[in-house]
Amino acid sequence: MNPKVLYPDEPFRRPSFRHLPHPSPPDRQSQAGSMKPGPPLTRPPYTVHPTLMCTLEL
Repeated sequence: MNPKVLYPDEPFRRPSFRHLPHPSPPDRQSQAGSMKPGPPLTRPPYTVHPTLMCTLEL
């Protein structure tokens, strides 16, 4: 039962992670509006996070 639950979880988490980064950048940009080194520094790590999480989950 565990493996069966993990299978559907993997594909479901993959798209969810991709959807999060999309609306996340704009949300972070508004908050980082005051901080200039915020948006550029948060952009590179965001792209690496989803990829690292996907590989770790796999």
